[in-house]
Amino acid sequence: MLYAKSRPFVLSFLIAGAGSIATAAPGPRVGNDLIESCARSTPEHRLTLLDVEPPLDAWDPRLDEARALLAQVDAVYEEDPRRVVELIEFFCRKLRAEGLNVSGLEMLEGSLQWRNAAWFQAGNRSFELYVVLYVAARENAPAGRGRMSHRRTMRLLRTTPIPKWAEK
Repeated sequence: MLYAKSRPFVLSFLIAGAGSIATAAPGPRVGNDLIESCARSTPEHRLTLLDVEPPLDAWDPRLDEARALLAQVDAVYEEDPRRVVELIEFFCRKLRAEGLNVSGLEMLEGSLQWRNAAWFQAGNRSFELYVVLYVAARENAPAGRGRMSHRRTMRLLRTTPIPKWAEK
């Protein structure tokens, strides 16, 4: 008997409670969207996305390559990986807007090859210097030579002395 009398009360309580549940503020996102947005914020993910179309699989071997290159660049240059990727993203977009075919991973790899180890050991550790010289070489190919490829740009950077304005 008590159960029969309390039933309307319980039902009205449940109905009233369901309304407040429906209007409750959403909690934090959990699941693939959150994981994907966190992964996109890593420097290696951002760097790799410059060269491939999204979506990028979390197990893509290019992420491992970018991670390894960033670790080497981090050991050599004074800028942290996030700053390095910001510079590469900015200049890749700039060069692509001018119609040049540019790879972020190639730019990063080139930063380790454009000077010998002695140059880095002498205290020359500015990634910004490398990227500015790289972009200047790609944009300003010698007259009559057309557009400068990555390979030709690296050859030019390796064989050309650093400009006086760029020396410390």
